[in-house]
Amino acid sequence: MYIGCGKVLWKILVALKRRNIHFLNKQLCVLSPFYWFNTGRKSIHFACLLPQIMTFPICLFFGTTVIGMILFTFKSKSN
Repeated sequence: MYIGCGKVLWKILVALKRRNIHFLNKQLCVLSPFYWFNTGRKSIHFACLLPQIMTFPICLFFGTTVIGMILFTFKSKSN
């Protein structure tokens, strides 16, 4: 929860100052995945979630999202 609040405050600072604060950007990029991994592991039951993801309309949206995330990762590394 604290990392999420920190990220929101960082976005507000970026909007108000109209420039990026690189120190906060690096820290939040490193810490955010750990936060989501810890909260997701406790509250999400993947065995129950997988059959729901594989239903017809959801699988198209989920697949498109995953492919988009992979493409954006490669695009950001090439810049």
